[in-house]
Amino acid sequence: MKKKLHIVLFCVFIGVFCVSAWKLFGIYRTYEKGNAVYGDIAEKVVKVEADADADRYKPQVTDAPKDVEKKEKKKKDKMISVDFKALQATNPEIIGWLYIPDSAMSYPLLQASDNDKYLHQMYNKQHSIFGSIFMDYRNKADLKDLHTIIYGHNMKNGSMFGTLKRYSQEDFFRDHRNIYVLTEKGTYRYRVFSYHVADAKGRVYDTYFADADAYQEFLSLIQGSSNVKTNVNVTKKDRTITLSTCTGTEESRFVVHAKFMGKMVDTKKKK
Repeated sequence: MKKKLHIVLFCVFIGVFCVSAWKLFGIYRTYEKGNAVYGDIAEKVVKVEADADADRYKPQVTDAPKDVEKKEKKKKDKMISVDFKALQATNPEIIGWLYIPDSAMSYPLLQASDNDKYLHQMYNKQHSIFGSIFMDYRNKADLKDLHTIIYGHNMKNGSMFGTLKRYSQEDFFRDHRNIYVLTEKGTYRYRVFSYHVADAKGRVYDTYFADADAYQEFLSLIQGSSNVKTNVNVTKKDRTITLSTCTGTEESRFVVHAKFMGKMVDTKKKK
């Protein structure tokens, strides 16, 4: 009797092991395929500027304290260029490219008529848990809203916005303060000034403000909620962006806020 029981338990164990192994293999294949799809588009449309040319790009700082400007001069980000004609041919809903130097975050930026479409659809219109990096449908694609929201999945392998939570690490925060959004009309630079865990249905996701005072109240909220204090001066005259990703619970999200610092200028181009 005991021998039969042991055989049954062993068979159950083997069955559970096989099912788990198959599921893990399926997850691995999904991640592998997603990485390949995004790696393929990056290889086709993104060009990394040569180190020797990095100095030719100068940020138009709109309102930064002198100490911030000094730190910017010490470290120059490696810039990239993007073939937007090729991107548009792939999917006309690609409106830009999100890029954080020296990180895994370099992806096409999409926008649909709702915030559901690209949760589980990649830029090439294939269904996937990867989804896409996408802008809130309520925002203007030209990035001229006071507050623009960009979403991405917190993938376990660090892809998409899987490394966003690393902003809570001092060294990562220090070395990745600049966020770039490239569009057909130019490259826009943003400076990170806040990060924290936010209510998934909270005011962090407001995109409309009745007046300047309402926007200032919003800025005070996201600065006051931050897990870090910076010397970046953010006022109601400034435009901001928020990068948002999931935390593993339905009730909260991890968010990173950055201030618009200006449009990048290629000093070698004729004015």
